[in-house]
Amino acid sequence: MDHDTHTIIERIQETMRAAFPEAEARVQRFYGMQAYHLGWRDLDLNLAYADPGKLLRPQLVLLATQAVGGSFEQALPLAAGIQLIHDFSLIHDDIQDQSDTRRGRMTVWKNGASRRASTPATGCLCWPTLRSISLARPACLPGWCSKCCAASMKPF
Repeated sequence: MDHDTHTIIERIQETMRAAFPEAEARVQRFYGMQAYHLGWRDLDLNLAYADPGKLLRPQLVLLATQAVGGSFEQALPLAAGIQLIHDFSLIHDDIQDQSDTRRGRMTVWKNGASRRASTPATGCLCWPTLRSISLARPACLPGWCSKCCAASMKPF
């Protein structure tokens, strides 16, 4: 690759952030919890930076793309989407394993304020992932995701 590892990780993170829509007030907390898991927010959902992990999967996508003569820039959305899917699975892994920490931080589900909301929070990942990998861009999808997340907020 023509880029150093630090620059590649920054570009992947930048592309992941760009995939998140402006959240409606009723689901903003859920997107905030996802941003917390991704290392972009602290427990109070203030802007922060935490270790995003190795980002190995998206780096492999970019390497494989370039190995077959593809464009780094065109592959970035796919690489970011694959990382978002991986992060989605990590949240569920933490729930199943009842993990207290991930990358040195409290897991999303362990945060007392978000225990009930951990599953819908990962559900809100659907639009950024789809948008990121350019599989769907219909105008109705962000509204559908917001409705899904809002419906999931109802007490069990």
